[in-house]
Amino acid sequence: MSQAAEQPVRRLQLTAEGVAWTAVLTCALLLRWANLASALDEGESAQALRALAALRAPDAVLNGAFSVLQAASLATFGASEGAARLPAVVLGTLLVGTPLLLRSMLGRAEALTLGALFVLSPTLTFAARSAEGAVGAWGLAWLAFALAVSNRAVSAAVALGVTLAAGPEGVPAALIAIAAAVATGFRASAARLLPTAVSGFVLAASAGLSRWVGLGESLAALASGLSPAGLFSSERLLMGFAISEPMAWIGALASGVWLLVQRASLPLARGWVAWLVGGGLLVLVRPVPWSVLPLALGAAGLASVGYTRLLALLLDEAPRSLGITGLAALALAYAALALRQFAESQLLAWGAAPLVSIAMLLLIFSLGSLGFSPASLLRSVAAAGLIFLALHTLSANFHLNLVRPNNSAEPYRALTPAEGLGALMRTVQALSTRATGEPYALRVHYPDDAPAVLRWAMRHWRFAEAHEAQVWLMPSEAQPNVNRALLGHGFLVTQRASLRALVCAAPAQCFALARWTAFREAPAVQAERWTLWVDADLALRASGYR
Repeated sequence: MSQAAEQPVRRLQLTAEGVAWTAVLTCALLLRWANLASALDEGESAQALRALAALRAPDAVLNGAFSVLQAASLATFGASEGAARLPAVVLGTLLVGTPLLLRSMLGRAEALTLGALFVLSPTLTFAARSAEGAVGAWGLAWLAFALAVSNRAVSAAVALGVTLAAGPEGVPAALIAIAAAVATGFRASAARLLPTAVSGFVLAASAGLSRWVGLGESLAALASGLSPAGLFSSERLLMGFAISEPMAWIGALASGVWLLVQRASLPLARGWVAWLVGGGLLVLVRPVPWSVLPLALGAAGLASVGYTRLLALLLDEAPRSLGITGLAALALAYAALALRQFAESQLLAWGAAPLVSIAMLLLIFSLGSLGFSPASLLRSVAAAGLIFLALHTLSANFHLNLVRPNNSAEPYRALTPAEGLGALMRTVQALSTRATGEPYALRVHYPDDAPAVLRWAMRHWRFAEAHEAQVWLMPSEAQPNVNRALLGHGFLVTQRASLRALVCAAPAQCFALARWTAFREAPAVQAERWTLWVDADLALRASGYR
């Protein structure tokens, strides 16, 4: 008998866990890869412009190793919004699979639950779809933490070094990852791992030793990340997190209470708490959207402890009455609908509706006198609550990332493109096509301090000095200082919603706060107008008169 015949035949076995992970990763792909062509906001545009400048000018200064990946994506797929977001989307999708590294420590069910919470998280989806690339640093920091607690110290050191090279978020991400690993009991010789971490940093920052100037750029990016622009407030970010991530923080709170009552000692739970504490401190001292990411990661990790045990209980001892589960879900849905109606109509009658829902839940518990066991009733209500939280979080995910991806009243967005920006691009393209026969032949001038969204929108046209340009973009009613006859037309380019006014300083202002909570709409959006000035001769040629 031949040796080939003696060897056992390995067959691919289809398991329930494999099917579940396939479903989780498929959902991650659908949420993160959908509609990547939406307009870039101010921060995304600034990052994409750096990467684009590196393709057009070899001596351009980049913003860490992520910019190198982004430049490669733009060079391969063209200077588009989808190409600018592609590296972040890939890294954000891979983040969903990192719980597999902790499978031996967490168990199959808890690792799968953690992956599902990563998929549902609106915050992690938002980061994975942002061209700013913060998900690269935080995803690598999470990977370094997962490798460290699974006794892969050398690999963790490499991931930590790459984290520091990833961009401005490298320092806080690395510090929180180290603190979380130490909290779980991880101990290693710093003298032994430091050279490995430095090697990872050098290789990532220099693009595999092919771009030595990247070392200085990565160090400068780390320094810039310590002094972010003040467009956000801690209250705005924490309120947005509370609204968008109820499944994570409610699950984390319940898991923490359960661990304290049971006096259970779970080393990884201490790591999750370290992520939460680090994220909370970071939001307070450095209020930018990416400071919420460790909160989302830590809350999901801690929540997976409680949800895994709850799901096991519901599956092993399924509720006897699906009708009771449906009634409980109906009560919760009615309460949510009532709050939305209250925010929209400002009628106090809708504000009392949650009390009706509480009465419905109490009525359900009173059914115990009709022969239903209290344990069965609790399981039914818990199942309804879990379903409701999952649907609410999924809808918040869609709302934040897909339904209104350029809404400046979202808690993680401050300066977004206005609808007039697209009209401006189409106008310039039509002028160029009609006057020259080519869509991108015009020479365009704009000030150096123009918003990044405007400069990104004009990326296909050649920039020219004021005296050489054919088209000028000037703020508000300002006019170019050129000795020519010009025609002007205004466009709304950017918009900003000030959420600092949405506080309950007086009872009447609480209605505005409730409306923003339910619909993410600010009562007043500030828009910035820019004027497109066109050479009169060019306008005549484009109109066909000359």
